[in-house]
Amino acid sequence: MFDRLFQHQTAMAIAACCDSPAKLIELGHAGVSQHLRKKKIPHRMRTIEKVLAWASQAAREHIKDGPLHHAIWTDLYELYQHFQRQIFSVEQELVGLLVQTPYVRL
Repeated sequence: MFDRLFQHQTAMAIAACCDSPAKLIELGHAGVSQHLRKKKIPHRMRTIEKVLAWASQAAREHIKDGPLHHAIWTDLYELYQHFQRQIFSVEQELVGLLVQTPYVRL
């Protein structure tokens, strides 16, 4: 459904709010849409429909340690975002220093 999950803002927001397919089904179309609007994430209704269709199929399967896995990957994703912000900040600082040298030619 999402080939690059960590780069898809809508998918990450949906996955982060629900630790199981059953929770997605419980939220329903309106709940998921409201969650995304509250986070100011643009989304399409078709995307939510696809996610809910997947959740209805996945809810039939038992997912061992689902909440634990959810907690681990959400923590890792927060760490990833923190590192991305740090990298961006250092890159900006380095570029600021670089443009002050005579070696940069535009």
